Amino acid sequence: MSRLLFLLLLVSPTAVWAHSFGRDPLPPSPVWSKGIEFGTQGFYLLSESNYITAGGEFERLPNENDISALGIELFANYSFNRDFRINAYGAINRVAVTDQGVSTSNFTMEGIGGGLSYVVWKKYVRVIFKGKFHYTLDDVSYDRTDPLTADGISYVLPELYLYKKLGRVILFTNLGARFPTEGLASHLFWGIGSSFQTKKFQFGAQLRGTSFIGVDEFTLTPSVRTDVTDRVNGTSLLYYAPDPELLDITLWGGMKIRHNLSIALGFNSTIDGKNSANSSSFLFALRYDMGKKKKFRKRTSRVTEEDFKIESRTEKISVDDEDSFTTPTRFGDDGMPLEDTEQMLEDRINRN
Repeated sequence: MSRLLFLLLLVSPTAVWAHSFGRDPLPPSPVWSKGIEFGTQGFYLLSESNYITAGGEFERLPNENDISALGIELFANYSFNRDFRINAYGAINRVAVTDQGVSTSNFTMEGIGGGLSYVVWKKYVRVIFKGKFHYTLDDVSYDRTDPLTADGISYVLPELYLYKKLGRVILFTNLGARFPTEGLASHLFWGIGSSFQTKKFQFGAQLRGTSFIGVDEFTLTPSVRTDVTDRVNGTSLLYYAPDPELLDITLWGGMKIRHNLSIALGFNSTIDGKNSANSSSFLFALRYDMGKKKKFRKRTSRVTEEDFKIESRTEKISVDDEDSFTTPTRFGDDGMPLEDTEQMLEDRINRN
């Protein structure tokens, strides 16, 4: 299990990952080492169309508009033991918009946050609870003129992950929700996937769904939100959309570079949605685990008959009296005292 989902793949910190509503871009790892872990993960996203109604149909943005987003997260984890860990992170996002041939961009520290992970069950299946709090540093105002880099809200996100290992195959599923502190409706998350691992490599796929629960502040008056997105994000519904829903799939591969260093690359594509952006994303993650120590194998040298022209002997110690100060006699496998054998070897060498 220790090589399960190399990264990044892992109980990892969580940034605001483009259209994923604060979820991890790649499944978190079900196991971790005691100690400190550092790393970075990120995405590059491109979108040229929106899902307006559910059913897999999308509409091209007008005037050949497009939007791209680059997100980078720096994180640190501390594991008290193999069942409990905490983390902290900071997320930096850059969004570029082309609207009617005019390009604008916004580069900012989008938010900071932290959370915890706890193994609640380990028998037959591994169940992990994850909770995090995200605090946004890029609020949305109605008179804003630069592109949005996220939904502009702070939120709490609890999730429950289940893992089952069957040989080299790992099956997993999760269920969670995002509860914003204001404005947008809450969202329910689910996911199901599997991965295949070898000693150094891993490949996997995951299907994820997102549905809104509750009522958005502007459900009855969505133009309050779309007026902002039309003006600053080229009509894209990537962020700040009213009551969005989304279905996407992620493919990834991971590799262990060293015993405590791993890297992963992935690709995400939306399949269906409503009031959300149709997009494709490239994902990456790099992780350095200071708590994972390299395992050394002990090597023993063998003395061969060719080296000494005799069979190797196992020492046997015979002690007649525990209180005796007499040096015990040592015997070889053939029953002959080793002192006599050594004398025979010396005589043989002298004769030669």
